[in-house]
Amino acid sequence: MLRVSTLVGLFVIGTSVSALAQHVFVQPKMGVTLSTITNHAGVFDNPVLEPIHWPSWVAPGTLPPDGLPDDVAHREVPGQRTEVKTGFTIGVAVNIAFSERFSLQPELSYIRKGAQTRYSVSAMTTVVGSGVERGSRSWGDGKVTLEYLELPVLARYNFPSKSTIATFFVVAGPVVSMGIGGQVRSDAGYVSYTRNNNTDLSNGSGQSYSEASFARRGSVKFEDATFSNNGRDLYVNSRYDVGAQIGGGVALIQHLVIDVRYSRGFISVYDRYSNARNQTLQVSLGVPLIF
Repeated sequence: MLRVSTLVGLFVIGTSVSALAQHVFVQPKMGVTLSTITNHAGVFDNPVLEPIHWPSWVAPGTLPPDGLPDDVAHREVPGQRTEVKTGFTIGVAVNIAFSERFSLQPELSYIRKGAQTRYSVSAMTTVVGSGVERGSRSWGDGKVTLEYLELPVLARYNFPSKSTIATFFVVAGPVVSMGIGGQVRSDAGYVSYTRNNNTDLSNGSGQSYSEASFARRGSVKFEDATFSNNGRDLYVNSRYDVGAQIGGGVALIQHLVIDVRYSRGFISVYDRYSNARNQTLQVSLGVPLIF
């Protein structure tokens, strides 16, 4: 019954808005995105393996027998750089014009967001008086792709123009997003060595070397969880995001719309970080279909 009432209400509102509009046009659109997750990409972070909330007899650096609790602290690999990730968007806009200048433009889009992150950490120490030298280097390169369905509801203002070729406009308004999937990919590794300069190194004695590499290929799960069951997937705790969009563009001869927008989410995508928010710059092309 509630669903029926909601649909009827939306139909009545839509009919009323359409009746007030001077004209309505549908605009299929597609474009590219440049996105990042502010402060914490979430690809290279790990639980702090110390007894925080579990019994004191569990040794530091080991897992408790019942696994890690959900509220265990996290730490990120030091030296990370969160960078911009490219993606794409495709969708449809409905422009409801109330006058030559002002219109309302709700949209529905599929969009790929996320972030790319890298780190490289090197260290070398020498034990004073012993001639022993120790060095290490660790590195990582990863990215997370978040797939959303987005519903912006934008106000659009067309600037006055005497040209029949180009009309410039600005848009702004709220946007609601629902996460539907994604992927996480990363490659990481380390090398370490120990060398005793007081010994004969020509035959390999007095020195040791080790290295390892790791590859992660998993899926994004929009679920209220902290750790992956298989060690590969990434849990994003906030399926829904609420944010704002602002931008502008140009309509060329009423047959092509070029649109540039910036959007920022207000909700952190991870429970363990309070300021990991989506932000996206998108450039799209649209073709208005006037009815």
